[in-house]
Amino acid sequence: MLTRIAGAAYLSNVEISQPSAEPITLAEFKKHARIDGNTEDSDLTIKLLAARLRVEDLIGSPLISRQFRLRLDSFPVASAITLPAYPVTAITSLEYYFNGVWSVFSSAFYALDSDSSPARVLLQSPANWPTVDFVGGLSPLVSVVYSAGYASAALVPAQLKMAVLMLATYWFANRETADVLSIAEVPQACDVLCATYKRTRWAI
Repeated sequence: MLTRIAGAAYLSNVEISQPSAEPITLAEFKKHARIDGNTEDSDLTIKLLAARLRVEDLIGSPLISRQFRLRLDSFPVASAITLPAYPVTAITSLEYYFNGVWSVFSSAFYALDSDSSPARVLLQSPANWPTVDFVGGLSPLVSVVYSAGYASAALVPAQLKMAVLMLATYWFANRETADVLSIAEVPQACDVLCATYKRTRWAI
């Protein structure tokens, strides 16, 4: 189901860059799992990435900062645009489609409210949202590029780091076969670690 807030349809929220680092390094993973040597490094790296993606899926937010592009079919009737990913650290650009071209909405007319959850783009009084073309249907007419996620691995909460380590270690130890009960227990433990950080999943 499409998310609509204050009259604006939230069409998509797409990741457009990759994180510059991972919350857990390969060396940290190997130390935690007591793995010596480097013959397994390629497989371990894949499992670390998969574990980070799984934890991000569980909490509904990115762990390490990267850029997203949010697209709406119009500006909201309210003075705020809600940003799906969290935590938000910066707004790179806000563009709108009018008279057949994309134009930049000056950052002098809006501000980032990163203290709210979810974070918001706040219109600054006495400014108004620009007019956009009406093209019919659910067409992207507003684009917000922003950065979300923790700025560095050092800022990622310990519970989330442990969840990544737990999943990656379990998947490495059970590469061929796994007991059905233990498979069920690991996601449950990760779910407990991630519970505090879970956010409502958006339907976009």
